[in-house]
Amino acid sequence: EPPAGEEPERSNVGVLYTRRDETGSGGARTGQTVGLDGLYSLSAGLNVQGYYARTERPGVTGGNMSYLARFDYNADRYGLQVERLKVGETFNPEVGFLRRTDFVRNFVQARFSPRPARNRLKAIRRFIYMGNIEYIENTAGRLDFREQEGLFEIEFFNSDRLSFNYTSDYE
Repeated sequence: EPPAGEEPERSNVGVLYTRRDETGSGGARTGQTVGLDGLYSLSAGLNVQGYYARTERPGVTGGNMSYLARFDYNADRYGLQVERLKVGETFNPEVGFLRRTDFVRNFVQARFSPRPARNRLKAIRRFIYMGNIEYIENTAGRLDFREQEGLFEIEFFNSDRLSFNYTSDYE
């Protein structure tokens, strides 16, 4: 049992299988999806997550997979998130909703949140310095979207916040 005040580990693994058949003349071809996902939680603030999925349809031989790999460290003073998501150009789960295909998304975010000495800055709870960068390319390597962001924030004990944010986008 975890020590008092700590969350228990929340690790899990999942398996997915879907199949879509339309009966009658002119119905769509059979499509199926298989997948595996998981979350490994080393602690409340440290998680590794991912999935791999593949779709199968007659006549489709490549570009029919998708995957996600995510590392997330979120502690009081430091934070780091790194993520890679890929959806192939012919990935089609047949059931559900998919907003976009044919892309690779890379994302990195880093945070530093020091707390000042209470006797020096009595009204300030913490400072937050954060930066992130996101790239979305198609599977041939063409840049479709890029965002770079920087944030400085002061969080006060009364829950007020003062933020300065810089964002640079390309689409």
